[in-house]
Amino acid sequence: MPFDSQDFELMKSLRKAVRETGEATAAKLEQLRLQNEKQLANDERLIEAFNRMSRAVEQLAHEVRELREDLKPSIDKPRRLPPPAQ
Repeated sequence: MPFDSQDFELMKSLRKAVRETGEATAAKLEQLRLQNEKQLANDERLIEAFNRMSRAVEQLAHEVRELREDLKPSIDKPRRLPPPAQ
């Protein structure tokens, strides 16, 4: 999970609190836990969106394959007609 600037500031304040008082406050730990849960929820939504896009691309590829099969006889026409018989 990547850290953003808010996470970095919180971690700095936690380290400072531990150094100064010897213990991290429960409020700061709770804040960190809530931020972690929020990030996990964002990650889950991103994964769901990616999966929806992946399914849509697969469906489009399937439709393109079907269209190619429908058009195949017209695509396979000869390039030139043979010269007329004399």
